[in-house]
Amino acid sequence: MNKPLSKNPKDSDLASKIGTALAVTYYKAAIKSGGQENLRYDLCSLLCVIKRFKEAEELINTALESGRGVDNLNWLSMESKYLCLLSEVYSKMEMEDQAMSTLQKAWGVQTRVLRKVHMEQADADEHRKKAKQICCQLAVHASRRKEYGSAVQFYSEALTFDESDTEILLALARLKIESHDIDAARQYCATVLSKDSENVPAAVMLADMMFEAGDLQSAKISISKVA
Repeated sequence: MNKPLSKNPKDSDLASKIGTALAVTYYKAAIKSGGQENLRYDLCSLLCVIKRFKEAEELINTALESGRGVDNLNWLSMESKYLCLLSEVYSKMEMEDQAMSTLQKAWGVQTRVLRKVHMEQADADEHRKKAKQICCQLAVHASRRKEYGSAVQFYSEALTFDESDTEILLALARLKIESHDIDAARQYCATVLSKDSENVPAAVMLADMMFEAGDLQSAKISISKVA
């Protein structure tokens, strides 16, 4: 009797590798036969997932080169996605400078996307969401470099696309703490709590700041609200 592959870890690993190889082969064949650009992007994503970073980098750069000079909304949206993925590839290859510069290129392209969306009166939700994502990624890279001013600018830009995003507000609070601007950090935490009164990270952060300032009673009140 045949036993399920999942009962044997080695068999499961082999099945996974075979499945991945078949998927890569399928995507490559589909692309050669004139498949849609989305298929090439999916292959690049798959290569990144399976840690074939150099191959992913080469394929992304080939795709970007093939679209050079194209200025329609569909391609610009895809170009932005490719550049974001390439930045991710560089990060995983520990090439942080290239990751940051590539993400900045993605932001430049995404601003062109937003302008075209406005001109063509197209649905903006997806493109605004992508813009917010890029800004947040840029902020993360800037934070890693301890460039807190730039990180604050990027997160603030991200907020223009979604003022209700409490994760961005919390990130800004943390950055203000890092740069010793406690008043601003408190204000961001208070803004989060005004939008979500049971937000534990904001309440804890605010309580910590109050405790550090010697205001023990206020710290206890802040924690009690979410306890």
